[in-house]
Amino acid sequence: MTKTTSKKIKGNKDDAMHFIDFYDTDFFGIVDNENKKTTSKTVSLIVPIDDDTTQKNKSNLAEHKVPQIEDFTDTEAVINSILQLRNSVLIHKTNGIYNDSVKKEIQQIQLICNGGSSHNVFRSMTRESRDIVFEKYMVPLMVMPGDTHEKEITIDDHSTFCKKLDVTMMSTAYLDTYFPEGKGKNPDRKKQIEKMREFIYRQYFQEF
Repeated sequence: MTKTTSKKIKGNKDDAMHFIDFYDTDFFGIVDNENKKTTSKTVSLIVPIDDDTTQKNKSNLAEHKVPQIEDFTDTEAVINSILQLRNSVLIHKTNGIYNDSVKKEIQQIQLICNGGSSHNVFRSMTRESRDIVFEKYMVPLMVMPGDTHEKEITIDDHSTFCKKLDVTMMSTAYLDTYFPEGKGKNPDRKKQIEKMREFIYRQYFQEF
């Protein structure tokens, strides 16, 4: 008896004229919202979970991702980023004092302006705002108002500007210019100084 073997034919791959490539769901117009990856860039900012505690350990910290500002001409995207920053991050970082709120908000906006042209635009906007406020409200406080070197150092950086404003003395004559109703009535100068600083911070933020 002769043993016969059968040869399995796998087919001729060279004749496959209609090989179909893999197509993802986008090709067929199917949107998978659960698995669809976002293309927008975000900046991770750390916020405390419990506002009432003084604990600063990692268990009390959470990460919130705020959309990065890349182009200030995209108004809707800029507003969305700033609103998320205010509602989810700044609410945990401010203490209700207006001056501190301005400092922190501008610092946090700077953190999300780190893509595209936004960094340079942000720096230019804030510097111009400090320049306007410095000339209008702080030059009268300077001992040497014509010192351009001091001015350049002050307006070049947000933190330096805030420190300068916080420590610069305000004379009685200066305060009486903005609070004329207090002349000769023994006003609370400390309170006037606080109100004047807050007013300058408001002008700074408004210009920005």
